[in-house]
Amino acid sequence: MLSASQDGSFGQDREISRILRVVTLPDVMSFSLSATILSFSAHRAMQKLEVTTNKLAKFIEEEVPGTLSSLKLSFLEINDLTSQLTNLRKIQ
Repeated sequence: MLSASQDGSFGQDREISRILRVVTLPDVMSFSLSATILSFSAHRAMQKLEVTTNKLAKFIEEEVPGTLSSLKLSFLEINDLTSQLTNLRKIQ
């Protein structure tokens, strides 16, 4: 069985243990509250990111095919023009 030493250190250990519990409990509660608040903020940010990503995906879906078609037509027109200029050089 534990017994108190001559200098009373056993009583001091109990007092230190009690103080640590009193100090640690608010710290743990504060950490839990902070983590909860941060998780709500992170969840809200993720929802905003989802909405923005969906808008961007919709924009790309609507605009990119038309842009790609225009680029393809421009490339074909430039190709035709280059061919015509090459033919004109050969004639002269």
